[in-house]
Amino acid sequence: DANLLATMVDGAVLVVRAVQEVRATPLADSPLAVAGTARAGSERLPNSIAVLPFVNISNDPDNDYFCDGISEEILNALSEFKGLNVIGRTSSFAFKGSDAGIDRISAVLGVSHVLQGSVRKAGNRLRISAQLLDHTGRQLWTETFDRELANVFDIQEEIAQAVATTAASRVVSRPAVGYHPNLEAYDHYLAGRELLHRRETGSALEELQRAIDLD
Repeated sequence: DANLLATMVDGAVLVVRAVQEVRATPLADSPLAVAGTARAGSERLPNSIAVLPFVNISNDPDNDYFCDGISEEILNALSEFKGLNVIGRTSSFAFKGSDAGIDRISAVLGVSHVLQGSVRKAGNRLRISAQLLDHTGRQLWTETFDRELANVFDIQEEIAQAVATTAASRVVSRPAVGYHPNLEAYDHYLAGRELLHRRETGSALEELQRAIDLD
């Protein structure tokens, strides 16, 4: 409705203004000045991540398109994970070419994690590196992919899925206390498993479905 649209527009304007302030502020500023670039009263979303545009470290400027494509594929793949708050492309790509630190970027975007990377192309070879960092800039995970340049879209999809799956598993918080299932549901699960072992598939499915219905 109109109120929701107005809220979304206001949020986008705040992010753009904050990014502009970050770009215009020297990196040597004090921590208080850095904190002032974040959205007023904002807090980092739990289980949140922003995907920055991957950096082209090849001599070919046309490789920028491939770099952006990798970033967008990863962003789309992450968006499919339940419980993960993914910052949209417009906000995260506003930092393309920026020399702002991860602490600033994460504060402005209100995220707890940032994914960044680089792409190097040499002849028919590609080297794609990805890094997952927490909001302070501490590296949590990194991986490098070496590929022959064949089908660009297949490569983008393959690496995006691999990176997104690993990143999501490290960003989404795990409950501190173990989950206690419904005991009746667990009984139906055990019964269903035993029926499966005996190849009584129909009855097994009934038991397993009952377990799902209960829990």
